[in-house]
Amino acid sequence: MRLGRVLWKKGDGAVIDGYGPDGIASRVQNVTTWAVRLQTGYLYHYAFAMLIGVALLITWSMFTGAGTGGVHTTPIDWPILSLTAFLPLLGVLFILLVPGEDEGSKKNIRMVTLVTTGVTFVLSLAIWAFFDYTNPGFQFVEQRDWLGGNISYRMGVDGISVLFVILTTFLMPFCVLASWKAFRSASRNT
Repeated sequence: MRLGRVLWKKGDGAVIDGYGPDGIASRVQNVTTWAVRLQTGYLYHYAFAMLIGVALLITWSMFTGAGTGGVHTTPIDWPILSLTAFLPLLGVLFILLVPGEDEGSKKNIRMVTLVTTGVTFVLSLAIWAFFDYTNPGFQFVEQRDWLGGNISYRMGVDGISVLFVILTTFLMPFCVLASWKAFRSASRNT
């Protein structure tokens, strides 16, 4: 009798129901509650989410060596151009996760934007510092075969484009600061 009660209360009630049907149902409810907050109904939000997914897939492929082959011709030996290009997308992902429309949420969004653009500028300074101006070809070349080798991802900078990378990443924090006051009156969905 005692063994039956222990198996019923501890085995069935706590373990099986806790981690099984009731536990899974509870986790599904938590995940859907979180996912509903991300769904706005705007088509451009869904398109941007797909763009983030593609960027994350390419980044994962470069860092893990997934794919059929890869070439890095950088003095730094990590994909600094891809990080500089896709880091703002990570900032956007954090912005999408900020809940609410109150002043505190808007302040958090502004700070995430400023920090993301600042870190992107610092990364671009590393590109500028290690750029060899005596080499007329592309540098920091990142190449990865993708989708079985039929498509490849390739990125590099030459003498002119490195200046545009620096200019763009230098101007972005100033653009964020210039829009700081205008952003206070704007809503995230307008």
